[in-house]
Amino acid sequence: MNWFNESMMLGIASDDGRYFVDMMFYPEDSPDGKYCVALYDQSDREAPNPIGGGDHTNRLSAVAEIEEFMRLIWRTGKPVGG
Repeated sequence: MNWFNESMMLGIASDDGRYFVDMMFYPEDSPDGKYCVALYDQSDREAPNPIGGGDHTNRLSAVAEIEEFMRLIWRTGKPVGG
């Protein structure tokens, strides 16, 4: 894994800037690492509120969690409910 040595992989903000997604890989440089997804409500910019996320050993599982979060915000304007 000498071609990849950063933990931060992705950062996405909603159009209104209220919601944010982080995806990291840790421990960096380890083929046995995990994907960590963190979902935030940034209505308070000084103290963003984590509202979901988790660790994934499978990349597609991490992507599915991010896509579901984005879908809920697009459909309902909030990250819960359907």
